[in-house]
Amino acid sequence: MNTPTAVYRFFGAHDVLLYVGMTGDLDERFAFHAKKAPWWPDAMRHEVEWFASREEGLAAEISAIESERPLWNSAGGGGGRPPTGKTPVRNLRMPDALWGEVAAMAATNGETMPTLITRLLEDFVSATRSSVDI
Repeated sequence: MNTPTAVYRFFGAHDVLLYVGMTGDLDERFAFHAKKAPWWPDAMRHEVEWFASREEGLAAEISAIESERPLWNSAGGGGGRPPTGKTPVRNLRMPDALWGEVAAMAATNGETMPTLITRLLEDFVSATRSSVDI
């Protein structure tokens, strides 16, 4: 059976991708997120893409989660759909000018800010470990 299915993305400040999901009923699903999702208060905008069938929507959702790495989804979960909210949220304070530079780097590299910041921190820790005997 071909049931039209939406794949949606919610974005926070600086266009950070918060969450990717899919549904056949946007009103019902968004109402659920509004009541239950810890990321909902941070959502500033959303995008919706429709697919002809649930199967197409599911494939698009999984692909989006794996390639776009939203903050509140975890790629590669069991049962076909990735589990949600497995990565703890961390707060990070930095000057506005540095935040702007990081946002520009992320956009240039086609990465989300959380992905870029994580990668930069991983590179720094790796380089520090190589130069210091821990």
